Amino acid sequence: MTPEGLVESILFLSGKKVKKSFLDELIKKHFGIGSVEASINILNKRYRSYDSGLEIISVGDYVEMVTSKNYYNILKDLFPSQSDDSELTDALLETLTIIAYKQPIEKTEIDRIRGVSSGRAISVLLEKGFVKPVSNSNISDKISYVTTDKFLDYFGIESISDLPNIEELKSSLLK
Repeated sequence: MTPEGLVESILFLSGKKVKKSFLDELIKKHFGIGSVEASINILNKRYRSYDSGLEIISVGDYVEMVTSKNYYNILKDLFPSQSDDSELTDALLETLTIIAYKQPIEKTEIDRIRGVSSGRAISVLLEKGFVKPVSNSNISDKISYVTTDKFLDYFGIESISDLPNIEELKSSLLK
């Protein structure tokens, strides 16, 4: 038995994201040494060495076993998505971008930036699980919006800090 085997077993059986701290606790409890990060690195290296159909990704404070990107084109036709998350309209993407870069942000500020009411776009993003409301601790009736782990997962990033620099994006669009 190894820490890698334990991590791999848990991720395989759970079929969903698992908190890194939980895996670290189990590794320490059962093996005394090692870490989830080291185990993931070993597993992913092993998977790449024999062109596996699996990989382990980090999404915020969680890790998840997923199918390898190398097999995406084959698998997408065999297992069509049950979700309509891929259908993010321009208005949804615009709203989501504003929330991602300015979070936490209130609806009135999103409306001001967009120049139109964003109520419907925010509702759809909430429904799809890309954003969530958070209350402003200083003002009881003010609600702000932040992105969720689903947002990170969908865009394939570990944290908001992995988003492209907004100034670089602006300058590349002006060229």
